[in-house]
Amino acid sequence: GALLSVGACFLAPLVVATQVQYLSNPRRYIPTTNRMAWITIGHIIVLLPLAIWIAPAQVLPVSLTGLLSVLGIALVAAAIPQVLFMLGAPKSCADKNALTGSLELVVALLTGAVLLGESIDRLEVTAMVLIVLALFIKQVENKPREGAVTG
Repeated sequence: GALLSVGACFLAPLVVATQVQYLSNPRRYIPTTNRMAWITIGHIIVLLPLAIWIAPAQVLPVSLTGLLSVLGIALVAAAIPQVLFMLGAPKSCADKNALTGSLELVVALLTGAVLLGESIDRLEVTAMVLIVLALFIKQVENKPREGAVTG
């Protein structure tokens, strides 16, 4: 029970990290549409078991407003960022892609607060601060020190 739940928490980061690492430097050329399909399959691998396990009472929206909202979210929050990632990932290195992807949670929390009026409590603020600090530490760690002798 509890061990399975903890293991499931690592499924999404593992799939995303694998995809980011491979798509940043593929061994052979992969067209953008194929890369997007691969990312979508990765999402399905993570989300389908969760949807089956949770067994929600309603899966699809029942009103036109709900359907348009889902389509809008899919376009703005999923399709456009995926296209931008697929076009930009091969032009950058895996480290930069992973660092940029790490900000996804921070952006999602802030977007929810600003656009949807969601409240951010201590835990979310703590998570955002830890993520930003980790990225800052990583950036400082990679910079050479001034006056340091190299060679």
